[in-house]
Amino acid sequence: MNHEAIKLLKAHGLARPGEHVILTRGDHMNAHGGTNTMKVLAVDAE
Repeated sequence: MNHEAIKLLKAHGLARPGEHVILTRGDHMNAHGGTNTMKVLAVDAE
């Protein structure tokens, strides 16, 4: 999933190799054990 998001950003010219992007995701609200996630991902040359 992360790879697909970066691929889409690169295709639209929004991210370039060597940069970093922040991916955020929220799980279901009021779900027991649910959490929010934030990841910092490096954009590679692939």
